[in-house]
Amino acid sequence: MINAQKQPWKIERDRGISRKALSCTLYGIKLYRSNCMRDFKKYNIWSLSHEFTLEIYKVTKNFPSEERFQLMSQMQRAAYSIPSNFSEGCGRDSDKDFNRFIQVCLGSAHELEYFILLSKDLNYISEDIFDELTIKINEIKSKLYNLSKKLIA
Repeated sequence: MINAQKQPWKIERDRGISRKALSCTLYGIKLYRSNCMRDFKKYNIWSLSHEFTLEIYKVTKNFPSEERFQLMSQMQRAAYSIPSNFSEGCGRDSDKDFNRFIQVCLGSAHELEYFILLSKDLNYISEDIFDELTIKINEIKSKLYNLSKKLIA
């Protein structure tokens, strides 16, 4: 049993690790976390894509029941793939790895853009909702693209 009164961890700077990593000793086990870890919640792209995912869920609730396991499911998965892959990429140690996850996000965003168009053509969403969703997905794509270019520069 762990004594709740004692603090089981301590964080210290370890000069022997590249990139000036922080070391954390937790119950006698030394763990390392590099300084390049990113907090995905601080990125505007993540919050926009998260809000967009919630909106896609609301819009797809009105789809016909026969689309429940088809277009509706595909749209929802493509939507939540953007913020989830972005957050996973933030946990990677290098800009190159992070950029790879941004590319996956871009792929999902393009896929979702097509699903939005298909939904309009099948008369599952109105022209106004289509325009609103298209503007938002293109804003997300633009931000992802710009971040990707900054990472490889």
